[in-house]
Amino acid sequence: MDRRHLPWRSISKGRPAVFRLLLGAWLAEPIPTALAQSVPPAATSQQQTLHESVESAGDSAVGVGRQAQAGQGRTNVEPFDLRDFEFMERQYVFWSPQKIVTDGRAASLALEAHVGPHVPLAGWADHADPLRTWSNQLRLLFTFQSDFRMTTASSAPVVTPSYHAQFRLQWLRRHVFTSSEISRAPPFRDLRWGLTMDLFSHHSNGQDGCTFFDASGACASRGEGATRLNEKNGSFGTNYLGISGHVRHSWGASYSQQKSSLLGSAGLQYHHGVPFGGLSDTREDGLLKLWGRVHAFVEAEARYGVEEPCLPSGYSYFRFRSDIASGGTDPLLPSVRARPDTETWELGYISRGLKGFGLFARVVTGREYYNIEFTQSVTRLQFGVVLDTSGSVPILNGGGGEAQKPPPGDDPKPSRAGQPPPAATPTLTAPYAPNGAT
Repeated sequence: MDRRHLPWRSISKGRPAVFRLLLGAWLAEPIPTALAQSVPPAATSQQQTLHESVESAGDSAVGVGRQAQAGQGRTNVEPFDLRDFEFMERQYVFWSPQKIVTDGRAASLALEAHVGPHVPLAGWADHADPLRTWSNQLRLLFTFQSDFRMTTASSAPVVTPSYHAQFRLQWLRRHVFTSSEISRAPPFRDLRWGLTMDLFSHHSNGQDGCTFFDASGACASRGEGATRLNEKNGSFGTNYLGISGHVRHSWGASYSQQKSSLLGSAGLQYHHGVPFGGLSDTREDGLLKLWGRVHAFVEAEARYGVEEPCLPSGYSYFRFRSDIASGGTDPLLPSVRARPDTETWELGYISRGLKGFGLFARVVTGREYYNIEFTQSVTRLQFGVVLDTSGSVPILNGGGGEAQKPPPGDDPKPSRAGQPPPAATPTLTAPYAPNGAT
């Protein structure tokens, strides 16, 4: 059909912006010379006016597409960026006024540390703009956490450490909502959720001493004189699979931080002895019935960002966690019992200016969390230093770790005189997708 006979205004008026974008692309195609010469001057003027209108309406989306092609990762941190390691364990170094009891001997605590790196082995990110659609990240992680205690005892100050080696697969999704699709200006509402799968995890104390003692302190077996666990150098180990879900919802977020946030996590673990070094039910070192095959946890945290002139930039937080385990009793060890639950209340402050370092105080009550001492029931108050890099993930990232304002191409140009600027429409080409697409 000859373009002169198309009902231009009936197509462009009252239709979604996508029709105007497609129409603009068609108009941009070269017109054959013979056809162009046959177009009257009035039709040519009408075509030019329509073309300018379409260009104005779609300019914002074109700018976004150009920005995406120029630097796809600008608005989304990479899967190896330490600031983006959300829902992972924090690092702690602390002191407690309560005494540490090992094999019935009490000693004051000099220092305790829960530290270890999170090492990304492989990762993938779709580089979608979280301000426009859901962005996705997938990464394979190796974590080696160690728990270390040092007491003031003169003969044996270091208590048998704990070692946690974990291979985990983490999938995270994120979307940032804004009240203005045109300016993309703060405050934002930032939503993120994901899953963490423990593909293979090992927890042990690295000891090979006998697991059980009799009343005299000699090695014994379950049902054959054993009355307690060897907490000094007794062998302890378990392997487990697990899965946990996480969610974070932030309000009043700026380009550099989340103002107020609520976080929640819940998980399940299955403990076993495959292929080696795990739980067993033998008479010599069987801890399966006491330790429990199934463990679960729930965790909730509230954060409040601080941006005061007299204080370093960061956030305060309050965290509660509850762990529960099956088992706790063994018919062959009637004198030994383990509490099924552990509760933690934690209050702290993380400074972004200090790269995630901060201070914390917490109360831990219930089952002792320190490897083979798990049959003890404790209540401890702890104070110390905490490290958490995950709370500083920016809304926009321009590379080099600095949060930036929206790219210039994202701001729509002014429309024709007397008309409000048109709503921004996302480009239909990769890496972005229309709002709501997954």
